[in-house]
Amino acid sequence: MFVERGFGQTAVQDLSSLVGKQMVVQRTALCQPGTFNAVLTYAGKTATVLATTPKKMPKIPQSAMRRIPQGQMRELLEGKGAVMLLKFEDGTELDTCAAVTPSTMSDFVALVPGQTIEPTSKPATSNPPPAQPQNCPVSITDLTSGNSFKADMIVSLESQGNSRSIGKSFLTVKYQNNSNADVTGIRFRVSYYNSVQEVQHVSDVITPTGAKLKPKKSFSVVQSDWVSVGTERMHLVGWVDKVAFADGTSWTDDGTHTCKATSKR
Repeated sequence: MFVERGFGQTAVQDLSSLVGKQMVVQRTALCQPGTFNAVLTYAGKTATVLATTPKKMPKIPQSAMRRIPQGQMRELLEGKGAVMLLKFEDGTELDTCAAVTPSTMSDFVALVPGQTIEPTSKPATSNPPPAQPQNCPVSITDLTSGNSFKADMIVSLESQGNSRSIGKSFLTVKYQNNSNADVTGIRFRVSYYNSVQEVQHVSDVITPTGAKLKPKKSFSVVQSDWVSVGTERMHLVGWVDKVAFADGTSWTDDGTHTCKATSKR
């Protein structure tokens, strides 16, 4: 990156763009690389920039940075300073002893006439591909909440006749195994929304232990939800949260609730 200065000269803003360029050393001391052993005999000679090593500086708050005037110190704090390594025609390699910044570069070296400096290209960035929705090993085919004789009978059987649920509300989740493997367990999650689309309750629905669902087969799970629903008519949103397979593997929702269904009470 560069900007125009007076008299047609160019002030480089990114010193790494000078690598490979030929420079004329000004009347200044250079050093043997990694030392402060000054060498004064290369003033006026031409060298090629081999590398630039950025000067590491502590980060300071932007509020403090704004109070520092333009110049060498600000450039150093902005990360624009670097030690330049030069190679001369006789094979000697020397560096600039200290970090050079855009505003002080002309004190050390000058670009050999006829060369151009292109802006340093930034790595091409591309937008990441859109995330693909998860495949659903299990899908919810029906989601209901309400009074149902069939649901009441199922709950009564599961509780061995001890249920006192006549006239109460039940949540029924009907589902299908879309995968090619036996499913041994599923956790559904169901959110209950009131009339102003506020979540009033979230319920976990887990299939019974020991049940196995073959590929492409369907089943239902029922549980009482009258405590959370009461007499209010609610809108339901349910999704498959986790699936366990007979081979010991499992599938978990990634937070997008791709495998969801909705219904009304």
